[in-house]
Amino acid sequence: MPLAPRLLELAAIKAYEADLITKFQVQQMLGFKSRFDVDALFKAYDVRDHSFTLEELEKERELAARLFDKP
Repeated sequence: MPLAPRLLELAAIKAYEADLITKFQVQQMLGFKSRFDVDALFKAYDVRDHSFTLEELEKERELAARLFDKP
């Protein structure tokens, strides 16, 4: 792969990891046709997806409730 496209991929990944852009914006930035292309890119570079599962979201909600609810 030529250097310029690879650098663009790395810039998109770094921006995503820093919460500067969304997964959809990565898709747009790199001209990918679908989110599955972004998933493949993230897998190739071992990028952790920021998307929460319902179970993870529920755990976060429970933790926040314990921390912020008054006794």
